[in-house]
Amino acid sequence: MQLSIEEGAKLTTVDEDDFAELLGHIRDEMRTTGLQELDDQVRAAHPAGDTSARELALRYLEALATRIALTSSHSVTRILVTLNEHVVTEDGNPMDDVQVLLDRAAQLSTGTEVISLSELPDRRRELAALRLLRSQLMEG
Repeated sequence: MQLSIEEGAKLTTVDEDDFAELLGHIRDEMRTTGLQELDDQVRAAHPAGDTSARELALRYLEALATRIALTSSHSVTRILVTLNEHVVTEDGNPMDDVQVLLDRAAQLSTGTEVISLSELPDRRRELAALRLLRSQLMEG
């Protein structure tokens, strides 16, 4: 599913059935793109029977925005700046990367032992678009 929204554009009225359909697409995409854990976390925190499709879809978009922000090189850069302000390395040089050693299950699913956070893509555009969508859906 691809959605294109221009800033300043207004969404037409979105009813509960539309939110239910959007929710289904979000959950399908999460499962097929390796975000099943995030789907499980949102479902556990907000049982479907206790929450409207609108509220649940907005919660999913919020959780996805948080995940995107955490996996963007922009966030890693900010983390490295903060670390370098407070940590002195053995050789006195600033840190330029953080590497995450994966457990065996993660290694099998990703095909790698280590993830270098400096190699993450900059996802600020995607994050801004997702936040804009969520904001417009909240208004509608």
